[in-house]
This record gives sequence, structure tokens and C-alpha cells, in this order.
Amino acid sequence: MQKILEDLLHVKVEEIAFDYKKKLPLFLQGGYEIRIFNIAGENVLFVRPKEQITFPTLKKHWKQFQELLGLQCVIYNDSYTRYGKERMIELGIPFVFGKDNIYLPTLGVILRKAREAKLPEVENFFPFTQKLVLTAIYHNWEEKNR
Repeated sequence: MQKILEDLLHVKVEEIAFDYKKKLPLFLQGGYEIRIFNIAGENVLFVRPKEQITFPTLKKHWKQFQELLGLQCVIYNDSYTRYGKERMIELGIPFVFGKDNIYLPTLGVILRKAREAKLPEVENFFPFTQKLVLTAIYHNWEEKNR
């Protein structure tokens, strides 16, 4: 799972030991396989239902995981159909299914920050770049909203 996430997200991913069992009710402990991954510096809970459950129940359990543990929660599995994936997107439940089905709307900002490029300090400009920058300064160029 760790390798799949690294390949999908293009950031460093580490699995962390799950030590939150005391905070969860027994039906959540027994009904789900639970793993925690550190993705770009933030801990994210990944849960996989051990049995087939309805989507309203899945959403209810997903919310309980987030509230009880205070972590982002993502469903992972490979057995959902196209309808199931569309239904989970409708309900706003983040998921990772296999290597090509991913829906993580809440992690977008974290992933964007983790992949930002660090630009080097510029000491010298080429003559044309100098001319362009000076022209922009002298003519008070402003960015217009499109």
C-alpha cells in the first residue's frame, strides 16, 4: 500500500503503527482493517471494510473515524464497482482503489505544498530579461484578472 500511495501521489509516504485502538468502539475496530500513513508530513487514516456494507453506513462510520481520532480518513479497497466509486464521490468520501482510482479532495492543499518547487536565488539576469523587467517597472505594468 505504501508503494502504491507513493506512486500515485509523488510524495514521501511512511506507514505508522496504529495505537489509537482505545479510542474506537469495538464495532469499528472489528469491522475495519485500519492503517495510518504519514503523507507529506500529515497522518492520514486508511480503513478497509472487512465485509460489504451500505454506503450510508460507510459514510456514518467514516465520519466517526474522523471525529474519534481527529485524523483525515480514507477508504481503500479493490472490490468496488464503478457505481460504488461514483456513489462515494457523491457522498464526499475520500478513497483509494487500486493504482488508478483515487479521490482525495481534502489532501489537495497538503500535496500541493509538498510538491512545490524550490526556485534558486537569481543573481544575474540575461540582458533581454533585464530589459523586460525594467520595462515592466518603468511602465507600471499590472496583472489584470482574466
